[in-house]
Amino acid sequence: MKQSFPALALSVIIFLSAAPARAGEYLLNKDPDYDDKIVHLKLTAEMGFVAPLYHKVQFGDDGTYFDYVEDGGQGILFPFMRFVTDVALWERHHLVFLYQPLEFRTVSTLPAPLRVSGTDFAEGEAVRFKYGFSFWRASYVYDLLRDSPWELGVGGSLQIRNASITFESLDGTRFVEKENVGPVPALKVRLRRNHGDSFFWGLEADGLYTSNQFINGASYKFTGAILDASAYAGFRVTSYLSLFLNVRYLGGGAEGTSGDREGAGDDGVTRNWLNTATVTLGVTVE
Repeated sequence: MKQSFPALALSVIIFLSAAPARAGEYLLNKDPDYDDKIVHLKLTAEMGFVAPLYHKVQFGDDGTYFDYVEDGGQGILFPFMRFVTDVALWERHHLVFLYQPLEFRTVSTLPAPLRVSGTDFAEGEAVRFKYGFSFWRASYVYDLLRDSPWELGVGGSLQIRNASITFESLDGTRFVEKENVGPVPALKVRLRRNHGDSFFWGLEADGLYTSNQFINGASYKFTGAILDASAYAGFRVTSYLSLFLNVRYLGGGAEGTSGDREGAGDDGVTRNWLNTATVTLGVTVE
């Protein structure tokens, strides 16, 4: 990931923290003007690390079911960022927009032969890997509970995956690229508990399991699942600024046989499953 993203996010946090001192009077008291607004806007940024816990892929019926964590250099921590805009309308309705960059780049020496869509990489060969699975997500949430210590919202999400996966020999003689863009629907639920006007904690999840190709517009049978679930706790610093710690599980995958072929050695068979854990510090401005 580009180094400019962390620097930019840090600059925004520092800038917002330096706002007028008057806002500090709301540390233990709500902004009296807040509930009079029809539209409430919240901007959230998170920064931290992600750890791949389990990550295997296979391309081709005779392809290797490759373990990125054990054999592909993913047994380490990677930078992780997340950006969310939450627009609350008429008290109980929310439109939530998420951008989630997610990319792992590693170089590793293969402990065993690797075959990807008919292309072979030899045991002992150094290979450059890129696994990119960034996505955008739009959600609608309706608050069943609101204006009480407990807040509960339910709704649905539509995620746009932007997959780019490559395998490249260091001498440049062999290169395999897999790219895919497509919709991924999910159900959404979030729960929050407010303790006074300062401390809060909550749970949030987007997820779906399906074996129906019509769910995401695929033209072939497949099995797929996603789950983005988190637990967080934080405190309200001012009327417009909150800080929190978030622990998240982010994972999913799919397997099936696609009718789209990308080369002579590609028979369309794909398996791709990823499980990760993330720890982040976040800031919300509203």
